[in-house]
Amino acid sequence: MTNYANQCDLATSTITKIANAPEGYIPPLKTIIKICRKEETSLSQLFSDFEKEYGIKY
Repeated sequence: MTNYANQCDLATSTITKIANAPEGYIPPLKTIIKICRKEETSLSQLFSDFEKEYGIKY
């Protein structure tokens, strides 16, 4: 997790929170953007994938 956190320019504790409590932790948009950059995906693609996976539209 430390390596991934470093690649995202985030604290390891942030990645740990996301990994261990996916429904109990809502990361700030800034954190989501950093992860999207590392994963080379856009926010729109992330939300589109989320809607397809969970059938929820926001």
